[in-house]
Amino acid sequence: MLSISVPVSLAAHKGVIAAQGAGGGSKTWSMDNRRSSSPVDRRNSMDVPAQIKLKQQETESCLLSSRLRRTAELLTFQLPSMNNRIAPVFDPFRDCTPFTCSIEILDPQGVIPRHLHDEAYELFIVLSGRADLYLNQSDEPVTGAEGDTLLVKPKNVHSIVNPDAAEKLYMLSIILPNETFAKQVWNGSYSGKLGTADVSHLID
Repeated sequence: MLSISVPVSLAAHKGVIAAQGAGGGSKTWSMDNRRSSSPVDRRNSMDVPAQIKLKQQETESCLLSSRLRRTAELLTFQLPSMNNRIAPVFDPFRDCTPFTCSIEILDPQGVIPRHLHDEAYELFIVLSGRADLYLNQSDEPVTGAEGDTLLVKPKNVHSIVNPDAAEKLYMLSIILPNETFAKQVWNGSYSGKLGTADVSHLID
């Protein structure tokens, strides 16, 4: 079991837990009382991606002290020009988190294209398969195998390649702070629930 603790000072990233809109940074909820360690649930239905409602993924409150999501119930999405599938596990829209936690699946020789995050740290935990991480201008990858963890700091251009010609790559990814990632995923193309083979692979 991997445990990650987020301090209050980071959870209230710059005093605001924000879910940015597609057109740029509308605040969905904020910290009313900066002495409090608990965020205020102020989700505005106009800010919540439509697919959360369409796929019946709404939550009554995102201020519960804990939450359980089962792997077999996770939905997957694809971003434009990307062939990996992303299954949100926890995100700001449903859980009031300052991060997004997802399962990412790359088909054999699949690629997450080069990109960067202005403020976010991105953590990749390799659940199964191999991940070649390319940083900035380097042509030499850092290779993570099952059980390895890769960290990319803000403002670093990076891409991930599944070098295997036969096996899928499964990763748990965490982006902190969320920036616009959760919005992009929920506005992506719906690609169904995690397949039976994927679920079996993850929980066996």
